[in-house]
Amino acid sequence: MRAEIPQKQALKTVALAQEQQSSRELQRTFRTVQRFSNPEPNVKATATAIMAANFLLNGKIATDSEDPKVHEYVAELVGSKATSTWDSYASNWFRWVDNCERRKISPLPVDPEDLRIFINTEKIRLQTDKLSASSLQNLESAIKAVSNAAGTADPYAPPRVQVAMEAAKRTLGFRKQPKVPLVNASIRRAVEGIDLTSISLQQLGFYTWLQVAYEGALRWNDLCSVRFGLCLWCEDIVRIFLTRTKTDQYLSGQWVSIPNQKDCYAASQLLQCLWERLQVGWQKLPQKRRETSAYAETGELCLMETPLVFELSADNTNPEFPVEPSAFKQHRAYNAFNQFVKGKACEQGIEPSSVATQSMRRGQTSDLKRSGVEDRIIKHHGRWRSEQAYQGYIDELVSLRSLVGK
Repeated sequence: MRAEIPQKQALKTVALAQEQQSSRELQRTFRTVQRFSNPEPNVKATATAIMAANFLLNGKIATDSEDPKVHEYVAELVGSKATSTWDSYASNWFRWVDNCERRKISPLPVDPEDLRIFINTEKIRLQTDKLSASSLQNLESAIKAVSNAAGTADPYAPPRVQVAMEAAKRTLGFRKQPKVPLVNASIRRAVEGIDLTSISLQQLGFYTWLQVAYEGALRWNDLCSVRFGLCLWCEDIVRIFLTRTKTDQYLSGQWVSIPNQKDCYAASQLLQCLWERLQVGWQKLPQKRRETSAYAETGELCLMETPLVFELSADNTNPEFPVEPSAFKQHRAYNAFNQFVKGKACEQGIEPSSVATQSMRRGQTSDLKRSGVEDRIIKHHGRWRSEQAYQGYIDELVSLRSLVGK
């Protein structure tokens, strides 16, 4: 019989505070779990905000500044939208900045004629790569947001720019298709038969992420916020506290429940197995390495702060001990997991390009709908705020069957 993951008394207080809806206790809850989260935007996002603030306040373009007014405005900008939104803006904004550097023109204020030329250039590139116009729409959102933050006019307002955008959209079209859902049968076939005692820690991590993402209907960023110390083990369910999630605008955290099953391939049992491997890995570390570990407090292990999503240490004395991926390296963990999911889909005859980390969330939603679970309960489990967003995650064939059955 496996030993359960030890629970901190503070987290039991957190759970009680959530249930009692006490504002004072909720503030204490946030302070308790705040150190587990990493709400900082990536380097490009911060540079984008500084560039807009510098232009608005000082009339110059720079990606760094010592002006306290600039830093104050940057904090306001970054806090005005979700971190993922700023990261997306930055990724698209720097496409425009790179273009400006090649052409030796200023990125701010955005000149409408330069923008029109850039749109036509991007249209040709996207057409060659057989990509849709959604990429241009993301670029438009980013340039508009940065221009607004910098206090300049909307560069997409002039008629010629609008015509260029419409022409690009008609040429490219919107061919973006939602990812294929990986339902319970597919997940089961991927996991069943593996030897949990002999596979590598990274592979065990992949299988655990796969099951937890499916059973909890988690987004990738939700998965990255999971810590072992934020899992409360009850008799029938495991409650996971998400310190940050897309729809949690007040940063109070959200609970997700998954079944606590006895099946060795269920998410709850894979979590237990991963926990045991982490304990073994810690014991193999030299004393000096333990004292300098990111998971050590006063020389003792704080394994409960270990993230579920991790990278492997390059330490030759114990190459399997995990390290937490920073905000700048998290994409490597995402890419590795994404390739793992595509590989498992390919083994089952599913087109790899049609699946991604989103497929588990879509699969869980479709399975619950097929099982006759009420829409209200599914929306609560998936943490959707709008009906439109929720309906977009249900497989069309499932919706058609439900209509025919009525």
